[in-house]
Amino acid sequence: MSDGRSDYKKVAMDFLLYSYWGLSLDDLDGDCEKEIKYAAINKAYGDAARHVLRLPELDSPDEKTLREIGTKFLMDNIGVEKDAATLINEFYENKEIKAIRDKCDEKNSERKKNAEPGKKEKEYGISQGHLQKWVNMSYKYLCIIYTIKKEFVGGENPYEKFADSDRYHIPVDRYILKEAKFKENKEGYTWSTAKDYRKMEDYVTDSQSFKEKGDKSKYEWENDVWIRQSKAERKTSDKIRKRVLKK
Repeated sequence: MSDGRSDYKKVAMDFLLYSYWGLSLDDLDGDCEKEIKYAAINKAYGDAARHVLRLPELDSPDEKTLREIGTKFLMDNIGVEKDAATLINEFYENKEIKAIRDKCDEKNSERKKNAEPGKKEKEYGISQGHLQKWVNMSYKYLCIIYTIKKEFVGGENPYEKFADSDRYHIPVDRYILKEAKFKENKEGYTWSTAKDYRKMEDYVTDSQSFKEKGDKSKYEWENDVWIRQSKAERKTSDKIRKRVLKK
């Protein structure tokens, strides 16, 4: 600001934007589509893979990782003209992704053959559950980043109409399934092991909570629910918070 005072809104947003996506407001100016896409896809991979994705080690230093293959695929294919469900199916059936899935099956068979009697190990694998989280969170982040760009830098948000359309799909995880009263393990799988993610999403959209969302879009409903469920869990599980904030 010209009078020497800090532009507190800009500083706050610049810091939050960089801390979360590795972008600054300067990165949102000019020809920035690729930078924004990469930031959204890269962050979404962490959401899809953290704690739940198990893959065998690479056979050689030259072998491409799931992260590299998937990032390249999404950079080339994600966009407002695409239905997220179609993109997830294409992603799952992609030749390179299928090769990794086949390798997982092969390694699982080897491990079962050589396993100690009675010992059960977690299996390797890439499920539709993983890929729907990667794709759907990428779309959510794209909408958020372009909203920030529109407010602080200028330009339009091409993902606004997409987020309010049927092409947008809910990124399903345990918080969303909890809201839908879906008993993950009792149903035989968790969000990250789902082989048919549409069946899982249908369970969510058929839930009482979703039906009572009123005029909220899927985008807004999911965001509200995710924050509420996450906050409730944090309040009960964070023992230090309980002790420090105890009245």
